[in-house]
Amino acid sequence: MVIHNLDLLLVGHLCLDESKKEDTTEYSPGGVVYYSPSAALLSGISVGMVTKFNGRIKILTSYAREIAKQGCRLFGNSSGTTAIFTNDYVDKKDLDQRVTSLLEPGNHFSILDLPKSIIPRIYHLGSLVRDDIPFERVEEIKKKAHRFDSLVAIDIQGFLRTANGDGELSYKPIPNPSTFFQGVDYLKVDKKEAEFLVNEGKPFYSFSDLVSATKQLAELGPKEVILTHKGGVISYYSFKNHHYYARFFPAKAIGRTGRGDTCFSAYLSQRLKGIMPQEALHYAAALTIAKMHHTGPVTQED
Repeated sequence: MVIHNLDLLLVGHLCLDESKKEDTTEYSPGGVVYYSPSAALLSGISVGMVTKFNGRIKILTSYAREIAKQGCRLFGNSSGTTAIFTNDYVDKKDLDQRVTSLLEPGNHFSILDLPKSIIPRIYHLGSLVRDDIPFERVEEIKKKAHRFDSLVAIDIQGFLRTANGDGELSYKPIPNPSTFFQGVDYLKVDKKEAEFLVNEGKPFYSFSDLVSATKQLAELGPKEVILTHKGGVISYYSFKNHHYYARFFPAKAIGRTGRGDTCFSAYLSQRLKGIMPQEALHYAAALTIAKMHHTGPVTQED
């Protein structure tokens, strides 16, 4: 019998985000491993993260120390390079409209970066751009998860995004999608990513389009698909061939960045606790709403 000694193990870069809004520029940590751990810890599960970052960047080391104090187990290294992104918010009234560019890539992850002594219930893969976690590494992690009765959760963003020589980001199709999506238990996408994956990049115009997209993605292999968009979040539960929906209605939307990461990790935490998809989704939406009232990860004060 396999004994799991951690609930959720996150894998991804702790990046540096440069955010430009009108005449101001702000710097902050970013990435799945920035926004997800707090949401999961506040939801009552044990969390660890495998990450890479430049230990000379104080804002990143400060965050690493703080999240460790909160109870997150760190399996990272000061790799000498940090993934650096710039987010240009072109419309201050609509924080969903942003242009993101890669200024500096981070180092690739290897299967050897995963701690041998840790057997999580879920491996949560949060690549920021393609090849952070190469596709062959994903297959190795899926095999390891299967061997130890663990589950696999994937945020699709980084597996679609590629950067050209100028750092401009664009989506490229997943090679061998029938292989990539098989063995995935939880898949997280946003509206734009879903449009690219199932609608040739053309926009969805109705709620039924979004629901249909989650079902089409589930048919590729994932057991549950989570789709976030400006108005809320949809989950598709393939076991019951049914979808669920929860709205986002924050009084403020200051903390748009990290919305999807917060929502996904909160949802995973509830599913790990045996909560059914509908209730788990409403919990995740509520925690996400609280997070959106400010920048940075969700906090206990929220």
